[in-house]
Amino acid sequence: APNGRAEAAGVSANGLRVRWFRFAPSLAEFFAEASLVISHAGSGSAFESLRAGRRLVAVPNPALMDDHQRELAEELAKQGFCFCSTTDGLL
Repeated sequence: APNGRAEAAGVSANGLRVRWFRFAPSLAEFFAEASLVISHAGSGSAFESLRAGRRLVAVPNPALMDDHQRELAEELAKQGFCFCSTTDGLL
């Protein structure tokens, strides 16, 4: 975004507010508002969400670097830090 802020889109229905975006320079403002984070399973996003004390659904991108996101998400889930899903598993 030209001003350095994320251009987020969103919808609200039945008390649920959903916001999404492709990139944000910082996720802190979104984590501060969130009760649940659904994110790719990159280490930065996952650990920033957990540091903020938010519940996390990590969705690995299997096309990246030997599926390393899956390894991280599965280990975090095994230790009880998040729920690991696939894009198909979210539907």
